[in-house]
Amino acid sequence: MRKSVWTKCFVVGIMMVFVGAAVLPTALGTYEGKTLLEKEEKLNRIVSSLAPEVWVDDDYYDGGYNDGHTWGYDAFDSIQDGINNVDDTGIVHVKEGI
Repeated sequence: MRKSVWTKCFVVGIMMVFVGAAVLPTALGTYEGKTLLEKEEKLNRIVSSLAPEVWVDDDYYDGGYNDGHTWGYDAFDSIQDGINNVDDTGIVHVKEGI
């Protein structure tokens, strides 16, 4: 009886090692062609309080419709404010105007 319990535990342990050896490199290696570091950078951009894209128009103002954008987050009336509030890898869209 005792020998069979140890045998079962040994077999289960070996199976766990093989499963872990197959799953762990996949989980820590690449996912959809991206390394773990690239996924972490993407997560940091998602968590960032800065907008990934901002729009600048001299007609935008606080309390206005601003083409559906949020004043002070992704809508600004000066290019410099847009630059200051966009994510490092973001885009600043500048509409026609003065």
